[in-house]
Amino acid sequence: LQGHREALGHANSGNFLSIVELLAKYGPVLKQLVSMPSGSIRYFSHTIQDELIEVLSKRIEESIVKEIKAAPFFSVIMDTTQDISKTDQLSQIFRNVTIEKDERNVATGVKVNESFLGFQEICDQSASGLEKKIISCIEQKDLDISKCRGQGYDGASNMSGVYSGMQARISKKEPNAEYVHCATHNLNLTLNDSVRGIPEFRIVLLSKSADERLKKLMENLSFVFLIVLQTKILETVNAVSKLLQSKDTDLYKAAKLLCKATEDLSTFQNNFKEAKNSAIKLSEKWGGQTKSEEKHVRKAKRHFDKLCEDERLADSESFFKLNVFYTCLDIINAQLSNRFQSLQAVVDKFSVIQPNTLISASDEDLYKEAEKLANQFNKDISPAFPRQLLSFRSCLKSEISKQSSVKDLANMLIVDSNALASSFSEVCTVFLLFLTIPVTVASAERSFKLKLIKNYLGSTMGQERL
Repeated sequence: LQGHREALGHANSGNFLSIVELLAKYGPVLKQLVSMPSGSIRYFSHTIQDELIEVLSKRIEESIVKEIKAAPFFSVIMDTTQDISKTDQLSQIFRNVTIEKDERNVATGVKVNESFLGFQEICDQSASGLEKKIISCIEQKDLDISKCRGQGYDGASNMSGVYSGMQARISKKEPNAEYVHCATHNLNLTLNDSVRGIPEFRIVLLSKSADERLKKLMENLSFVFLIVLQTKILETVNAVSKLLQSKDTDLYKAAKLLCKATEDLSTFQNNFKEAKNSAIKLSEKWGGQTKSEEKHVRKAKRHFDKLCEDERLADSESFFKLNVFYTCLDIINAQLSNRFQSLQAVVDKFSVIQPNTLISASDEDLYKEAEKLANQFNKDISPAFPRQLLSFRSCLKSEISKQSSVKDLANMLIVDSNALASSFSEVCTVFLLFLTIPVTVASAERSFKLKLIKNYLGSTMGQERL
């Protein structure tokens, strides 16, 4: 906003004075103010600019906080990073769901909001220190923690610890604040684990700097096969990762995407020959080998009391198949199942409102699951919820079958069938509750572009201005 020179007409006067100069060309009042002699009171100083920033930020924050207070529930999404001056900063994101209305007060849409409310300096990175800071952030904004229904953090032990982590401490204050480990962070860890113990992948990852070596490696069929394998994995995961980072993605949709990714990679794992043929075609295109090189096989040392040698894989294709192809895909498929168990547990808890369940479940099963959910969230959902859910399915079964997510169902009931929304108020409440629970901390990580705000020249910027 501010430049190197606080003077109008200077090339480095900053965005504020540059915009003032531009507007002065079209506004006679501002033009007169700009043309006043130096020493006159013109309100262009850096102090006035800082005051304007503070006034604008307060107005924006007040507007966001007012919206969060009006929502029935909210979730906290927090993550930490270091700025250029090596100060730990806590990014505050609040997630809530609002029903947009027109001038006639008629619902026009269901909107999921993830609002950034600034950075807080962190001096204590322990679970108790972070808990105090988050509680302080919530109380400063005059928000009621009893309305918190979700927590989104990364997998660090001080954040995600089951017994003394920050999520456990927040859950003690509000038991219904469901913790979800960031799905995209888990996905990244899954990929990391899949290649960590396989030496062959280090060749691919470390060979980008040596052009001649890379050119020689590209003639090797095993190297090309690694490229084909990695391409398939990254294509599958990249599509899932991008969709997961959207704030409109709910937990049910995230679970479906992860399940689909697991199915795709399992299918690929069972088609080794097809993958091999793809590698051969690519190798031919690059002018490389079409057959695997046979490597020297080291034999196990024979001892006088041993009857035979250890069996070793002499065929390089078999070695690659078992030690690279199957190993890598086995790890990914296992990790996709294990790492997302907590996410799946929350989805299962709310399975009663998923489109597929609403269509296929019997009345008895639907009533039981709805009753179980109402008992767990008894502060938010009344005992009338199971009966309302059965009536909702009975009235709108054909429309429900056309929906693919909870957000679609919420739009269908609250917007498209607005006249019926009051009759199924508890169903509406459960939809909003589910959509409030976060999937990832991507919004917090997007706010980490601190170098754009607090760069080298602005490294002495105070916490208040940041």
